[in-house]
Amino acid sequence: AVPARTLEPERPGDRNDMVDREHHEAFERDGYFVVDDAIDPDLIEPLRAAAVRIKAKVRAGEVDVYTQWAEPGEPFNILGMLSPDFDEPVFSEYLLCGPLLDAVIAQIGSELRWEWLSLFTNPYHANFRLGWHRDLGGVAQDLPEAEELENLHQPREECRWELALVDDTALRLVPGSQYRHRTGPETEAIMNNLDVELPGQVVLELKAGQTFFWNGKIIHASQARKDRERLTLTGAYCRYDPEEKPQKVNGKIRWMLEDRVRDYLPEEMHLYYDRWRAVQLP
Repeated sequence: AVPARTLEPERPGDRNDMVDREHHEAFERDGYFVVDDAIDPDLIEPLRAAAVRIKAKVRAGEVDVYTQWAEPGEPFNILGMLSPDFDEPVFSEYLLCGPLLDAVIAQIGSELRWEWLSLFTNPYHANFRLGWHRDLGGVAQDLPEAEELENLHQPREECRWELALVDDTALRLVPGSQYRHRTGPETEAIMNNLDVELPGQVVLELKAGQTFFWNGKIIHASQARKDRERLTLTGAYCRYDPEEKPQKVNGKIRWMLEDRVRDYLPEEMHLYYDRWRAVQLP
């Protein structure tokens, strides 16, 4: 494993410089960068405590808004933290906190809409892995080279991140793979769901409180260990485009269309939520 690279702003303390030229260059070159200060420090412990409560409720079968399961009773991705069913307003507070919004705005501009928030966690009875893949929004992983490159080079409209609430070493990735065609070994690993090491891969080591901003089209995999707690928030904002065409809502977040969800969100979140809802078809 190699430590996550933390690239410090040139003038620490100036939030407008949180994501500077070095970060942009790292993102274009490697497909990611890590920062220490994209969260209000006072929110880390409340978020961690809320994540523990949510995981316990889901595992016990008390609340399940939408969950992806490693096996029965063992969640690995919990959505629904913004639902009144969990009643954990700290997650909305986090999405609106200045350091996070400043980091997002520095990357994709100030006109934003909400996209998603979920909690990656670990099962307790068996290790769980997600094999090598790219996040392509439902597009096939084995596109011909020309089509794959066209997809990979689409303009960036999304800013996605992961925030470690406890130390996290689950993610493996291949830096620089976000803009190029797959190699032979990468194709074999992706198409056959192989648990293998790939040339040039790194294991990302995030310390609690660090935020990892990344391009989901980078080739990556993850493995959650049963003996190591994982509580990592993953979320995204998108660049708002008033001409964006509505599309069928992703089934994972269909629950967000309920009026009671909007009513539960703080007023400051309504603009980002309404812009998201306007482009969702039931």
